[in-house]
Amino acid sequence: MINAELIIFSIAVGIGAGILIGMLGIGGGIIFVPFFYFILPSFGVTEESIPYFAIGTSLLSGAIAASYSAANHFLKKNLNLKKAIILSAGSVIASILTPYFVVRTDASILHIIFALLFILVALRMLFFNGDDNKTSRKINLPNFYLLGFGLVIGAVSAFSGIGGGLLYFPTLVYLFNTEIKPAIGTSSFATAVTMIFSAFSFSQQQNNLSVEGNVGYILIVPSLLVGVFASIGSNFGVKLAINSKDKLIKKIFAVVLIIAVLKIILDI
Repeated sequence: MINAELIIFSIAVGIGAGILIGMLGIGGGIIFVPFFYFILPSFGVTEESIPYFAIGTSLLSGAIAASYSAANHFLKKNLNLKKAIILSAGSVIASILTPYFVVRTDASILHIIFALLFILVALRMLFFNGDDNKTSRKINLPNFYLLGFGLVIGAVSAFSGIGGGLLYFPTLVYLFNTEIKPAIGTSSFATAVTMIFSAFSFSQQQNNLSVEGNVGYILIVPSLLVGVFASIGSNFGVKLAINSKDKLIKKIFAVVLIIAVLKIILDI
């Protein structure tokens, strides 16, 4: 049951995640999934169903915020639209099909997948200096290959609920010779498309659970609450992406993410 404390917590998480969404071109799932892991029991979601609801609910929140972020980047001409469309085309196919396999996967396997992904992300944020514009990038694959990368990353995203930005961004920078700032905007666009179609697919999955306010494996009220405030936060994140780099935020986030991983693994 939602209460005042939960609303305040959701707003804070939404705004904080939104800043990272706008600044890094991600979907926010690396924050949303652990957050929903923690709060879903208060909505009556059973322990064995939490991973599926955490993914689906996270995807809808991220779809709202990432769409707003992508629109901001587009208006500021901070993306490569051609690359974004090709990358998104592949992700759409995977985003629609993958959820059918996710909800039929043992929950303990999803726990392990989440933990490994979050640890890798945390390590990357702790030790990545973010100065890619000075890095020599000799690989410049033809744009056609973006379709295949979109397909693979879209599948990973639907399995984990992270949206794909953490994979889209380095792919664009290191394999398709995209500058940092346009890569952020392009990643935002592809992430938004991925999360929209993944969320829709999760909403169509049938289950026998009696959970108030759910559509498929998505809880509408908490998802919208977090997503709307994440959109507000993403506005500030886009400005940060264009005007500056903030390594400290990524390092602080990495510490929070590691704590979330410990909570998931140890069930403290």
